[in-house]
Amino acid sequence: MIVETMTYEEICREYDRIHDIYYSKVKKRLDWDSPEINKIKRYVRKKGKEENLVFTYPYKVDEATTFYSLAIVPDYNCFKKRGPLINTFITFRNSHGLNAIIRGGDLDNEYIIAYDHFFKRFIERFLKQEMPIEEVIPLFIANNSNVALASCPSTKYPNNIMGITNDVVIFAEKVAPKVTLMKTCITRDMLYDDQKYPAEVLDINVDLVAEFREYILQLMMNAPSGQFKYYDFC
Repeated sequence: MIVETMTYEEICREYDRIHDIYYSKVKKRLDWDSPEINKIKRYVRKKGKEENLVFTYPYKVDEATTFYSLAIVPDYNCFKKRGPLINTFITFRNSHGLNAIIRGGDLDNEYIIAYDHFFKRFIERFLKQEMPIEEVIPLFIANNSNVALASCPSTKYPNNIMGITNDVVIFAEKVAPKVTLMKTCITRDMLYDDQKYPAEVLDINVDLVAEFREYILQLMMNAPSGQFKYYDFC
């Protein structure tokens, strides 16, 4: 159970414990020739080999915590060769609201935590429509698992991190050696216009945006893109 008094590192250890328990269930459920995989096969064929499908499998851990597995089908040929791609994360509720933690990195030992505030800014600035945050979090993670983050320290913000994934510009902070807290996000248009979107609207320091604008634009040029255009929340 993830509780309010935990440090960031303790949250990550609890994530590891929960992941070890529930990922084995996911693997069994999504074994090749399992009933669930056969269901996905039928669904993909029915949709005319539609690309970029996402099937979501939530597992309730406790009243405040849910383990999620995303079964991603980029295209039919990929699915036939290796089955769905599996992406996992955990949501947990505390005084900040509904939050998410994701594990990744080259050695699968780095963690990203995003609080409720981050997803509310994503809804406001990208989706521009009301959606339950329980649906927004899987949607965001399915479409933005290719996030590229880079350290951008300054005198005032020594632990500052910026990144880009598809059309999302991310502002984050390194809060522990292997833990990054995603604080807020903006669109590309907002990146260009300091006057239209002052710091109090962006939740960030405008001078920081100006200082690193060219660096972020370079990240954008090199970042992979592509949206999962169809969702099936099982």
